[in-house]
Amino acid sequence: KEGGRRVLRCAAGRDHAMAVTEPGQQLWTWGLDTYCQLGHGYCDGNKNVPTPVQGLTQVAAMQGGPRSALVRTTAGLLTFGHQFEEEDDY
Repeated sequence: KEGGRRVLRCAAGRDHAMAVTEPGQQLWTWGLDTYCQLGHGYCDGNKNVPTPVQGLTQVAAMQGGPRSALVRTTAGLLTFGHQFEEEDDY
């Protein structure tokens, strides 16, 4: 449990991580944020503790790339950070 919440699933990129918690299937992110891959709407360099991505709930799946994150919610797909062709090799 993180902060009294049960973690349902986790994923990670090169230098960042994500977790979805109950209730509400809320997305939390932490790690290096150089390319805005944490999804907080700004790039602030680093988050050392899990931080909720405001307004992003009902997360069904997520995947981390070297400089990006892909998140699937009940409403559709979202991407954060840089998406480069070379990420296919990750």
